[in-house]
Amino acid sequence: MKSLRKRLVFVGVMAVSLIALIRVQQYYGTIYHGWDAQFYFALAHSLIFDRDTDVTNDLLMTPYPKPLDPSGDGSWSAAPRRADGRIPSKYPLGMSMVEAPFLAFGHLLRRAVELAGWEVSGAYGYSSIEIWSVAVGLQLLFGAGLAVLYSILKKEYGQSGATLGVLGCWLGTSLFYYSALFPFMAHAVSFVLLVLILYASRELTMEAPTVNSRLAWLGALLGALFLVRPQQVIIALFLIPIFVIRIRSRPAATWCLGACIGATFGLAAVATQLACNYSQFGVMSFSGYAVGGEGFSWLHPQLSFVLFSPSRGLFVFSPVIAIALIGYFLFPRFIPMYVYPMIGNAVLQIYLVAAWSSPEQGDAFGARMWSDNAAVVAIGLAIAFNRLGTIGQSILTVATVVAIGWTIYLLGRFVGVYP
Repeated sequence: MKSLRKRLVFVGVMAVSLIALIRVQQYYGTIYHGWDAQFYFALAHSLIFDRDTDVTNDLLMTPYPKPLDPSGDGSWSAAPRRADGRIPSKYPLGMSMVEAPFLAFGHLLRRAVELAGWEVSGAYGYSSIEIWSVAVGLQLLFGAGLAVLYSILKKEYGQSGATLGVLGCWLGTSLFYYSALFPFMAHAVSFVLLVLILYASRELTMEAPTVNSRLAWLGALLGALFLVRPQQVIIALFLIPIFVIRIRSRPAATWCLGACIGATFGLAAVATQLACNYSQFGVMSFSGYAVGGEGFSWLHPQLSFVLFSPSRGLFVFSPVIAIALIGYFLFPRFIPMYVYPMIGNAVLQIYLVAAWSSPEQGDAFGARMWSDNAAVVAIGLAIAFNRLGTIGQSILTVATVVAIGWTIYLLGRFVGVYP
């Protein structure tokens, strides 16, 4: 029964996501567009078809060249260029690595369709079959991650609290847009990795004869998170107390090997990203953004803009976050120890976004760069629902539904369904 409920969550998420994506295709005629997303996809394309990290020729094949070639004259005037004419990618490697196997599957599917006698338009890797294969693959990954979050919340706070939590964090934040309507950005994958880190942290706090496997698993997840969304790996700092509490007074044999394996995964991820950035820019750097001169104004964060601006405000676009705070402020005794790293990271990410050189976060629906951390919304809602009485639960549910409705309304305006 327990696994059945988790499967139902997964199926429900996939059904809603696919319907949303089909509607996007019908409305716009394409599900593939944007700037960042095209660089992620182009690098995945290069990994599969060229076996390298040079995205220049891959971007030139795109079926949506307008952002890079706004004049449409083939000059590609908006594309960044190196001295040798190549187009470098400043974006982390991880998202492209996640997309690559889905793209490979889509290409095999395309070849099978072509062998069956059907004509498929578009350059290799850029047909609708291949693009949709990547999109649906990313949705499958997200659906599995949300199901894992549901299972964690159900064990801690019951089925109803878990249901309200996952609905609130998904539909009531920018995460819905970046997981269902436009899954080619890295936010939903980053969300899944953070959920898996939450799961691994929970396992680490449980009694067990050895923690080696848990530490190795945690290190691998942190390494993957660094490759997908480097700024989110700050959560590792908040995990240190849990690590220290777990290993103190324990024989080294129960944790040392796992810690070493986990550290090796993390170092391998850093080395991989360094090599990728070197191939793009010819310099060693942890971040392609830093090479381009993008940085942070640490002493002048634009917190009011990030939290309350009409165009991007976190609380303006996602009032469900304010509702979720009820659980944290009224019932702090019911916050498990393994949740605190998620909370600390979510709060710190607000500051990072506010201090970044582009706190408006580009062409975004709401505070997109915080949506990776939406799991804390689910936890807060689940805690509140679990601890409130019947009347309080009803009020909380109605307030959450209204907040979700507001976010969906703003989403409709953002995508142009209505003025």
